[in-house]
This record gives sequence, C-alpha cells and structure tokens, in this order.
Amino acid sequence: MPPRLPFIQSGSAPSSFLRRLARPLSTTPALSQYNPASNILTLDRQPAAQSAERVQNLVREKARAQSEAQQAKRRADLQLIQERKVSDDYMRQMPRRWQTGDVYAPHDLNPHQLAKWKRRGPSDVDVVDLLNVNPLDMYRNFAMISEYVTSTGQINSTRYTGLRPRNQRRMAKAIRRAMGMGIHPSVHYHPELLKKWTR
Repeated sequence: MPPRLPFIQSGSAPSSFLRRLARPLSTTPALSQYNPASNILTLDRQPAAQSAERVQNLVREKARAQSEAQQAKRRADLQLIQERKVSDDYMRQMPRRWQTGDVYAPHDLNPHQLAKWKRRGPSDVDVVDLLNVNPLDMYRNFAMISEYVTSTGQINSTRYTGLRPRNQRRMAKAIRRAMGMGIHPSVHYHPELLKKWTR
C-alpha cells in the first residue's frame, strides 16, 4: 500500500490541511485546542449531556404541544356547548317548530299567530298507563287534578286527555271526589296554582 501524502488531501480539504500545519506554530487558543484525534476519541462522551438535554427538550416540547392541543380542543368544545345552549334557549322561546320546507306568510310571524301554537293539543298517550298510577289514589294531588279540569271546573273529555275509557272514568271519579271533599275548587283553578302562575 503506497504511503499517504498530506499534499494530496490539500486539494479536497485545504482548510483542514492548513489548520494541521499551522497548529504547532499558532498562539491562538482556539486553533491550538483543535485536535481531530482527541475529537474522535471523545466523540461518544462529549455530546452525551447535550444529547440528553436535547431529548429532554424534545419530550418537553411534545408534552407542551399535546397539552396546548388538548386545551384548544377543550376550549372549542366549551364554545360549541355554549353556542348550542344559546340556540336551545332561543328554540324553547319560539312556540312554533319550523320544519325544513315549511311555507309561511309574513302574518304567520305575528305574535298572535304564534301564540296559537302554544296551546295544548289533544294527547295521544295515556299518562296513567305510562306512569302506572291509580287515579283514585291521586285525588289529593291538586296539580294532577287541575290538568284534567277546565278553568270553570268541568272535566275534560277523553278526546283532550287521551286517556283510555277505564282510566277516564277513574280520573273523573277522583276529580268528583276531590271536589266533593273540598280539596279542589269546582269553579276555578286551585289557589296554589293561581299563585304560582301569577308570580
């Protein structure tokens, strides 16, 4: 194997070649401390602290990015919930439920027209069967009795209450029992309900 000549490498890396020649003669501390052999020997030991710090910094940055992403997602979810709550509040105040494709005239948006949609329509569910209660045992419950009585004390018909014939008869018997005992007035709503509604 032919000997290596340092002059051949001077063409490819002139700065490193000149640095090696000038190192023994230089008084500059940076140049005199440069030693490629010592750099190679300490290659594994020297950047250990730096690499550990770099890894820790990367882990910290990743954790920070994840926490920021989670906080941003949480903020977006909270904002969406607040917007949905506001929308639901507005929908509750609107008596008429508009469906897609509904045709309406300007007078349909009049408050008097919209108030018609607030009125209770006939029920198609038998509440007594749904709750599994006996109407004869509920004669002391004036809130329930007043749901099946008009403002003048008349018993609502089965078309309006939606009760089965047997439950309608039992509810009518409970209403007559409450009025006969004086628990519920026979000519107007119960005073407790009137006080609650006028608040």
